[in-house]
Amino acid sequence: MVLAWSITECVRYSHYALGILNIEVYALLYLRYTLFYVLYPAGVTGELLEMWAALPHAAALHPALRAFLLLNMSGYPPVLYKLYTHMIYQRRKVLGGSSPTTPKASVDSGSARKKKL
Repeated sequence: MVLAWSITECVRYSHYALGILNIEVYALLYLRYTLFYVLYPAGVTGELLEMWAALPHAAALHPALRAFLLLNMSGYPPVLYKLYTHMIYQRRKVLGGSSPTTPKASVDSGSARKKKL
């Protein structure tokens, strides 16, 4: 889990930092909008397994804590679906591919000024 989220954040913030400097690295852009296909499910699975493993310990501390963890775990599937489909839409908008449901908007009005590497 930690590895999946760490890779995600390293790629994301490297992309943002270079964007501030008006430097566009296509490989980093591609990774930013592609790695989520593997890393989101891996990270969420890791989080759910950690909560599952903590259930007996939570119950020993307080029954309400166990109920809280179960309630929290039940919210993961719809939230993951929402985040995952949002990233698919963003990927199509930024990298192209099959057209999104809404008209394609300009990703960055200053993209012509960016240095491409």
